[in-house]
Amino acid sequence: MSLQQEIYADIDWRMSELALLKTIPLRLNFLPDQNKNIIKYLVPAIYAIWEGFIKHCFLQYVKVLNSERIPIDNVHINILTHSLTSKKHMLLETPRNNFESKIKFISAYQEIIKQPLQIDPNIPTKSNVNSKVVNDILKRFNLKKLPSRYEEPLNKLLFFRNAIAHGDNAISVDMTIISQFSDLVMDLMIDIYGLIEEGYNNKTFEYHSPAQHL
Repeated sequence: MSLQQEIYADIDWRMSELALLKTIPLRLNFLPDQNKNIIKYLVPAIYAIWEGFIKHCFLQYVKVLNSERIPIDNVHINILTHSLTSKKHMLLETPRNNFESKIKFISAYQEIIKQPLQIDPNIPTKSNVNSKVVNDILKRFNLKKLPSRYEEPLNKLLFFRNAIAHGDNAISVDMTIISQFSDLVMDLMIDIYGLIEEGYNNKTFEYHSPAQHL
């Protein structure tokens, strides 16, 4: 499948999952206290769908970029830096306090730049995918930022998810909040794919792209 088909199929599946989650408290005959708890724990499930999407769609983008076998000297500096600081290489993170370690660094770097671009598929979500984390990932791939309107609702989703995941019983969740979070994730998935598609079509992964300094 193409990049578009792969991500669209994933979005369709995740939207179906979100729709299913919202029907659980309505279709099953739970006692009031049980229903309250079911609704509350829908929040971590919605977040899992959201974080899973970020990992999956950027993994697909990495696969496409790697398949293009782009020469290193034609790769945008953001993507090259991301690649060299990934878990696979960690070149820029390794201390080089003596001459021998510097020789190893240069040698490893030379070997990397002889080959076409190969980006590590690990995406740094940090298990807290708010707008700051998403924008960091987008910047690593030289893509446009998320619209600022997402910052507050994404922070709210993270706040609720983290509070519930850490056993905060003071958090109150109703179906209105569940619908808000579900709609938020749906909108985000569509918009983030749009940013990826735009970047790919405009070849922002190349160093000479007009969008080089996004």
